[in-house]
Amino acid sequence: MKLYVIHHSHTDIGYTDRQERIEWDHVKYLERVVDILREAYDNGNVRWQGFKWTCEGFWAVEKFLRLSTDAYIKDFSRFVKSGNIGVSGNYLNCTELVNDTVLRETMAGVAETARVHEMDISCGMTADINGYGWGYASALADYGVENLLSCVHTHHGFYTAHKKQYPFFWEAKDGNRVLVWQGEHYNIGNELYLHRIHRRVSNMIRDDLADRDMEDGMFSETRIRAYIKKLKEDGYPFDFLPITVSGLMADNAPPNPMIMEFIYDWNEKHGDDIQMEMATLKDFFAVARAHADQIACYAGDWTDWWSDGVGSTPDVVKHYREAVAKYNLCRKLDPDRKVLDQALMDTARYNLMMYAEHTWGYFSSVTIPYDPMVDKLDKRKASFALNADEAVSRCLDTLCESKGMTTVVPGNKRVFHAVNPNAYPIAALVKFDLEWHLKAKETNLEIIDCVTDEAVPFQIIDGAKREIHIVSKLRANEHRRYSLRGMPEPPPVSIGLCAPYGVE
Repeated sequence: MKLYVIHHSHTDIGYTDRQERIEWDHVKYLERVVDILREAYDNGNVRWQGFKWTCEGFWAVEKFLRLSTDAYIKDFSRFVKSGNIGVSGNYLNCTELVNDTVLRETMAGVAETARVHEMDISCGMTADINGYGWGYASALADYGVENLLSCVHTHHGFYTAHKKQYPFFWEAKDGNRVLVWQGEHYNIGNELYLHRIHRRVSNMIRDDLADRDMEDGMFSETRIRAYIKKLKEDGYPFDFLPITVSGLMADNAPPNPMIMEFIYDWNEKHGDDIQMEMATLKDFFAVARAHADQIACYAGDWTDWWSDGVGSTPDVVKHYREAVAKYNLCRKLDPDRKVLDQALMDTARYNLMMYAEHTWGYFSSVTIPYDPMVDKLDKRKASFALNADEAVSRCLDTLCESKGMTTVVPGNKRVFHAVNPNAYPIAALVKFDLEWHLKAKETNLEIIDCVTDEAVPFQIIDGAKREIHIVSKLRANEHRRYSLRGMPEPPPVSIGLCAPYGVE
């Protein structure tokens, strides 16, 4: 058996610290990776040669390129080209909140940055999340991500087909395929004790070794051999395995060159029957694709979703979904980007991606809910949705102004606008703000279609502001106007001969 050890840091935007601190940590981790590789290859530290690092998501690479120094960026690029650093084409570990348009525009940015810096993004990686909408396969394939390592966390769901360490081709609606390897939990290498430090645990392995008084080398050997033996007994068909490992048994963990030292020691003692090699995603999938004829193909949505966080914050999710709708609306109203403020749209898109990212809450939110960090991370998380809504709302206000939907000032004609930005007809409820348009003592009104000059049915809703609601039937891309007219007061109505109710 050959174990391809994929060294990475599971990216949680939050959970272990403030979101902005996590950003800084991941930049520093990539600088540390460069330092390790400099020590290995420039300074001749043989025990660290062979060290490889996998960037779990492109988000960390993006931040590194923006915030690190020219010297680090230059050497990062050098080690990417040498194959010692692998770059994931997937941006973040996302929930199903992520919108297809937002995802694709983000992926387009990933592809362009990768092209400029000559990075291979043919492989991607996700961790924690348990599934993706069917459109995810298309989005990955369309932007060059042909392979996906998925490290499911069964705390919130389970494996597709109830199998782990299991490859399959995921076929998109358009027929494109992504080779998926459904691996173990992203810390399986830590449970096998490849990292040499930090605590011994048994979350996934479920044996009784963690509490035994065993020397480190014997502990690792016993657990690794038992793990491989059980896989073979269960019918595992291959002679290779991906083993993901972090520098510590933790999320957002730093790189750890001691893993490379462990691999040297292991291969010297056990390499005749179980060999280890630190690998990038590209290294591993080159081996996996050689067995394509043994791999099944599936199509459709990949359930089940990482949805606990989304379900726990319906008030903020409501604002997020509204922001997504506005984002799509802005793109339809101004497809050629003649009016839109691109910087605001970029801000909105980034915040939409960040809120859709899978991390909800600080790690002690259940055990120590009164910890100030719990409240801080919740509010930071909500700010992504609210900042997205603010940015895209500003864009929408500008677009409305450009289409004649001006701010109300005294003397304006009382004209309302209904726009269908779609390439198909719709019948939709349209809401107009009535509060600023009423004249003194005006109570009898009608709404007139400015094209047909006919009155249309409406209703008035009293809320924080009074609104007029109508149903507007609009052709594809139609912009229709309605005017508000005051009508003479009708004669008073008396009770007449009918007696439908008593005085009280």
